Amino acid sequence: TNFSLEKIYIFVIVFYSLDAYNGKKPTSRSEMKAQEEKNMLSRFSVKKPYTVIVGIVLVIILGAVSLSKMSTDLLPSINLPYAIVITTYPGASPEQVEGVVTQPIEAAMASTSNIKNISSNSANNMSMVILEFEQTANMDSITVEMRESLDQISGYWPDTVSNPIIMKLNPDMMPIMIAAMEVDGMDSLAVSDYTDKELIPEIESVEGVASVTGTGLIEESVRVTLSQEKIDAVNAKITASLDEKFSDAEEEINSAESEISSGKNELDSGQNQMASQIGDAQNQLNDKKIELFQTETDLNNKLAELQETKTSTEAGIASLNELKSQVDTLVDSKKKLTDGIAELKKQIETLKGQKSKLDDGMQQAEAGLSQIQQALEQAKA
Repeated sequence: TNFSLEKIYIFVIVFYSLDAYNGKKPTSRSEMKAQEEKNMLSRFSVKKPYTVIVGIVLVIILGAVSLSKMSTDLLPSINLPYAIVITTYPGASPEQVEGVVTQPIEAAMASTSNIKNISSNSANNMSMVILEFEQTANMDSITVEMRESLDQISGYWPDTVSNPIIMKLNPDMMPIMIAAMEVDGMDSLAVSDYTDKELIPEIESVEGVASVTGTGLIEESVRVTLSQEKIDAVNAKITASLDEKFSDAEEEINSAESEISSGKNELDSGQNQMASQIGDAQNQLNDKKIELFQTETDLNNKLAELQETKTSTEAGIASLNELKSQVDTLVDSKKKLTDGIAELKKQIETLKGQKSKLDDGMQQAEAGLSQIQQALEQAKA
């Protein structure tokens, strides 16, 4: 044991001596000071060899433990200072995407903290802005700051522009395995169909596989090439047919407009005539109402006179009947009055005829009065 310690001791002294001098002698004061510091380490190793040995053993043990515990990782978790902003603008050309979406995003992202470089790519329907930050940047806080800046400018975009998507670059996004495949007896199209329908679903069903993407797959497509000359000929025929139909329709519309205008004039004249006729009829109706009121008044007067005549006639008849009764009682005693009685009878017959005529006149007057009242009611309605 002592022999081995002496060997180690001699090795340490030789090692530090060679490292200290390195074949050169100190010339300046600074080199001499540095040489003295190295000699101090050599002196410490010579004075305390066991301490040096323990330190070396500890370093070896820690290195062995660290080596045994060290795990290999093809893609370690690395915080890359990169972010991508992807925005879609359906139906827009690259120039429109550049002016409406990309440039405002670049201007907003230029004020983000720890920004280092900005690059962009504008294509049909899509804008992609790539941001590079300093290595010391905190990507979580920068992502929040980017979202706030994008929210401020998104209100000025058209409604068809979608909300921007912020993506942080992460090595986990890269594929862990890339494989190429070929199947005997199959052409490229059959291999693509087999890969898409059978192989990719089978790999995705394996536990631990997040996603599988196929590239270079062939898809069947039909390309239709149209003849511009034939299209122009068909368009000419359609245009001629449409022009002919439009001309016919225009003539029909013009004739219909003339008929409508003439009918409108006739309608206006008819309305004017109707208005004048209605005015004349209203005036005539008013005149007839006045005449009917006057006739009613006259009939009422005549009716009153006939009532008085009838009353006086009835009174005369009653008095004559009384006289007749008196004459009848005096016939026997007064035969001389026979002729007078005969004359009275004649007078009575005459008065009775007058009474019947008066009754007929009264009935006719009442009928005329009822007709007048009906006519007045109709005129008022």
